[in-house]
Amino acid sequence: MNLCAIYVEENPTANESELAFYFGTPEQYSSEYIANLEDGEKVRLLSKNKFIKRVVAIGLAVVVLIIAVGTAAIVIDSLNSSGHSHDVEIGEDL
Repeated sequence: MNLCAIYVEENPTANESELAFYFGTPEQYSSEYIANLEDGEKVRLLSKNKFIKRVVAIGLAVVVLIIAVGTAAIVIDSLNSSGHSHDVEIGEDL
């Protein structure tokens, strides 16, 4: 059990500001945690974070591309079925 959990168990009426006073804010805790990591561990976490961001970006790009292609197909089909198609013949007389 960590110190914060023990403190809350012993002081069930403790509020957030009291916990921040004794243990620090979440931002302070995370800054200290990162500062105490070894360089190799920091690099690993940053690489993992970059990988996740790239996967999300690629996934969003694929979704947008699928929506664009689907929308274009629906518009083209709609134009063709309503008699608005423009067949153009290219001859050698141009």
